[in-house]
Amino acid sequence: MKSIKLLSCEIENFGKFHRESFAFKDGLCAYCRPNGWGKSTLAAFLKSMFYGLSDNRARAQNDRKKYAPWQGGAFGGALHFEYRGKRYRFERFFGKTPSGDIAKLYDAQTKLPCADFGGDLSSLGEKIFGVDKESFERTLYFPQEHAEWEGLSTDVKGKLLNAFSADADETVERALARLDEAERALVKRAPYKGKLDLIEEGLALIQQQKSHLFTAREHIQKTRAEYAQLQTQLQQTENSLREISSRLSQTAEGETNPQLLRFYAEERAVAEEEYAALSSLFIGNPPTLQEVEDLEKQISRYEEVSAYISALQADETQPQDRQTPTKPPQRTVFAAIFAVLFALFGAGLLAFSLPLSLCLFVGSALSLFVALLQKSKREKTPKNPLQRNPAPAIFENSTQTDGTIEGLKIEKQTLERGIEGAFSNFSFSQFYSYQEGTQFLKSRLTAYRSAIQRLHRLQPLQALHSTLSQTTPTQQSQANTASLKLTKTELENHSRDLSMHALRLRAQIEEEEGKADELSLSLAHEEEILQEKSRLQRKLSAIRLAKQCLKQAQENLLSRYLLPVVEGCGRYLNEVCSPLRVQLDGEGNTYAESDSTYRQTQAFSRGARTLISLCVRLALIDELYGETAPFLLLDDPFVDLDDQTLPAVKSLLKSLSARRQVLYFTCRKEMLP
Repeated sequence: MKSIKLLSCEIENFGKFHRESFAFKDGLCAYCRPNGWGKSTLAAFLKSMFYGLSDNRARAQNDRKKYAPWQGGAFGGALHFEYRGKRYRFERFFGKTPSGDIAKLYDAQTKLPCADFGGDLSSLGEKIFGVDKESFERTLYFPQEHAEWEGLSTDVKGKLLNAFSADADETVERALARLDEAERALVKRAPYKGKLDLIEEGLALIQQQKSHLFTAREHIQKTRAEYAQLQTQLQQTENSLREISSRLSQTAEGETNPQLLRFYAEERAVAEEEYAALSSLFIGNPPTLQEVEDLEKQISRYEEVSAYISALQADETQPQDRQTPTKPPQRTVFAAIFAVLFALFGAGLLAFSLPLSLCLFVGSALSLFVALLQKSKREKTPKNPLQRNPAPAIFENSTQTDGTIEGLKIEKQTLERGIEGAFSNFSFSQFYSYQEGTQFLKSRLTAYRSAIQRLHRLQPLQALHSTLSQTTPTQQSQANTASLKLTKTELENHSRDLSMHALRLRAQIEEEEGKADELSLSLAHEEEILQEKSRLQRKLSAIRLAKQCLKQAQENLLSRYLLPVVEGCGRYLNEVCSPLRVQLDGEGNTYAESDSTYRQTQAFSRGARTLISLCVRLALIDELYGETAPFLLLDDPFVDLDDQTLPAVKSLLKSLSARRQVLYFTCRKEMLP
């Protein structure tokens, strides 16, 4: 494995350091300095030179802000190191973000820039040590705040498995990454959608189109029935016109009164039969046009509310991140009480010192106003999903809701009862939807009014019948001719209206048949989509099974290949005369023996956990790097060791420094080897 040795560093500005330089010797390089000198800052500088500074904006304080120069100026410095017998000077200066960092590498002998590690120097440590930043912090870098063992990093797991793999490029992590990518291509991982998600959306659209197609075909069937009935009425009207034309010619030739009466009786019987059939549809008086329009508005509102409730309930069934509501702070209450007391105090001083009391009164009033304003803002914060994501159109169209899903449900029930009550006044058959029932009602009302108009048109013949017996033949003939002409004119107008209505119905039927044909064509690929869905589901099951098996195999391999690490940890524990016996599982979690039972190391004292972490780290370093391991960076990690264990650990550090460079920072002389 690659070997590196630190020679010196020059800090331009980093935290509290300003234009400082430090030299590092071989073996054990110890710094015993008091608290506040900057030991942790120096250790962080060395780490950041190899791996850069984090820029985690989610945290209250990130490393880039933490170590920004106290006195301002250039942020960074230079590091001199030896790698594979060649010496380098590495400069790195930090910006406000990682994109603003500047890194340069020079050959220490020629003083010229070099590219021995490639053009990208943002993570020089990965190229030198062969591990990422997280793995470096869990092996070579041993700070006091993370003295306890935190388990194996993903990169270290890959290195352990790769050490025993014939194909160095084909690691378990890469295989799992490819399987994850294949799974993401099939199923949704926000904000993207996979192929199966798109297919599900397509099938949902097909189901919706099926519903629309069924409704369209039902409506076409009813429209055709209405069109056929209209054609029958039109044929009857044409027959009546021919009959009247014949009667007019006969009247001109001296038609007798009995023939006219027979024609009236026939026409009157047909009109009354049609009127009776249409009247039977209504229980009580037929509705007015305004009542039908109001019913349509209620139906439209009902469908709008129902659709919104269904969409909201479907959204609530999806897994969502939920935040635990926090208890509102009590600062507002205290601020309000404080402001009131100030107001009373100011009023009391009003009689003695007007300027002072006026200032106190105005200041307390402003404090009270700000406190109440903050409270009102918190009270206006939505507390339920419906209020956080309102539908303005839903609430603007009605005053019956209170801004909650329960209010919408109550409004829906009220609308449903009103609609059902309105339809109960009509003796209709069952309909697919309220909209169809309304359309049928409007068509029947139109036919009902036409029947009434037809009866009105026959009224002149009824009046003629009552007077025929009292008139002379000539007068009868003249009255008969005038009535027949009037009836003929009415029937011609009615025939024209029926013809126009028939044309509109025919055009409506053709338009709806065209839409139904388009829906039928779009549904033709449903079987192909279902077959593709089945194929992708089988593929997804295979991918998930492969991931499960691969992870199980990875755990088995790690358990097997962690045996050298466990044995090395045991040797180091024996070297420091510790009776602890440690085991590691496939994830690198540590277990120590106690009373013939292995327990997680979290159950042991902090000093025991620190000792276990040191021995596991050293054993892991031996396994990953061998005899040519890089330097160790220890930032006072042994403060929790007792007086019996500390001498053995110091002796261990001496033996370690004989074969590698050890940078050791501490604040107490008794901690020095």
